[in-house]
Amino acid sequence: TDLSNVTVNTYKADEDVYDGKTFWEDYTARTSFAITDVVIDENAKMGGYDAYAVEYMAILSGLRYMVKQVFLPVGNMLYIFTYTSDRVHYDRHLDDVNSMIELFEFKK
Repeated sequence: TDLSNVTVNTYKADEDVYDGKTFWEDYTARTSFAITDVVIDENAKMGGYDAYAVEYMAILSGLRYMVKQVFLPVGNMLYIFTYTSDRVHYDRHLDDVNSMIELFEFKK
């Protein structure tokens, strides 16, 4: 009954999309589903790096999902950490998710 999940995606950043804020603005301009209750943290950290975080509700096919995304540019790559859950389970896993974000590491 708990379909909560975490994913990490990477994208080679386009010249005009070089940071999390720009990516988020571009993403929301192109999306076809409803995004509400947006909370933005422009001072977020991911593994000690400066990041851009967004929490929101998304309505997909009539179902409501809570989403937390952290956008982290490193070089010419953009890392996107996404946690998705329903309202019932979202807060239950949030401490663990925040720990994952804090402990995220890059090999040097």
